[in-house]
Amino acid sequence: MILLLTLACAPEPPEPLDPTVFERPGPYPVGVVEREVNDGGRGVRFPLLIWYPAADAYDADFPAAELYSDPTERERVAAAMLAAPEGCPGDRSVAVLNAPAAAGPFPFALASPCTGCGRLGLLTVAEHLASHGWVVASPEPPDDGLIDTLDGTSAALTDELAEARGLDLAAARDLLIAEPPAPLRPGVYAALGHSLGAVAAGHLTANDPGVRAAVFFAAPPENPLLPVVDMADITQPTLFFIAEEDNSITELGNELMRTQHAEAVPPSWRVEVADAGHWSLSDVNGLDPRFMPGCGDDERQTNGEPFTYMDPALGRQTAAATALAMLHATVLEDPRGAEYLALGRPTELVTTEAR
Repeated sequence: MILLLTLACAPEPPEPLDPTVFERPGPYPVGVVEREVNDGGRGVRFPLLIWYPAADAYDADFPAAELYSDPTERERVAAAMLAAPEGCPGDRSVAVLNAPAAAGPFPFALASPCTGCGRLGLLTVAEHLASHGWVVASPEPPDDGLIDTLDGTSAALTDELAEARGLDLAAARDLLIAEPPAPLRPGVYAALGHSLGAVAAGHLTANDPGVRAAVFFAAPPENPLLPVVDMADITQPTLFFIAEEDNSITELGNELMRTQHAEAVPPSWRVEVADAGHWSLSDVNGLDPRFMPGCGDDERQTNGEPFTYMDPALGRQTAAATALAMLHATVLEDPRGAEYLALGRPTELVTTEAR
């Protein structure tokens, strides 16, 4: 009898993790709205794209160029998409402009794209997070957007630009909190960034203790060439996403990311992706000659051997699922997130370390 009672009262074993829960789209359709940030203190204005969980059910599929409201810019981006190698850029969007928002409240993230990448830089990551119940705001930085790249007028890569990009994220945060397109969970937010955007995300994280976690894609936040971030000022959970064939920041940059992960305040994750280039995780992959590392064939940066970059769509999905799992593990305290990261998916390409 005692044995029977013990068995009856024993807790149910936890369900095994279905890793695809972080890889497939979430339960929400995705809405998007464009706002303008007016940072009067710095005298700058710039567009801000905000993706959010939408209320209505629909199956949306639009050209990504439609995210540019200006007709001339939209045509410019559409033409670049057509000219790019097939399958490299992320040329489709699932977001519906000004869609009614779901009830919420939702956590939010500030996402800073790579230099010269603009609103398409982290499109897949943003839409994936939004489908899983996150609000994601990404600035189109002044003089450092995709149109500037296509026109050959991008701002020079300087520490002044890096600091300005961090301040752009702070201004985007303030506008998002003041005018959210969907209800927000107060004070529950994260930062993420790619390339120069990783430095910007590091700048925001170091200066805003409200940031709960930070994801750094393909660049170290503390950069000796752009000295605006000190890792000693970052005490929040971090994830370093390393593209092993990143010949833009080179193996030296990857080593800096490994070192900063090793010295970061735990918890911290290092996620290394084989056959990934600097733009493998971005929707502007191959959209301009400067964004080709990540598209097609190249030589390995470590030994000069020829190889083919990982499938671009898989690169974007890997980045999106990794970011989602990390934010769930830390900001939402969902143990499945850490469990997913420990798997290292896709297993043939990804290795991980947690500390």
